[in-house]
Amino acid sequence: MALLAFYTAAPLNALPRLAGASTTATLAATALAALLTCAGCILVILTGHRTQATSR
Repeated sequence: MALLAFYTAAPLNALPRLAGASTTATLAATALAALLTCAGCILVILTGHRTQATSR
């Protein structure tokens, strides 16, 4: 799930540019992609900490 959120950023950033969308739409898609990337990274970190805590 976390990797899916992380890899969603590339299409969300590229598709509006390829479609010739306005600058505002491209900026909004880039901001959404950044949020999804951050969410994916946070999930990876939390999963790693949970795995370490349960293996001790």
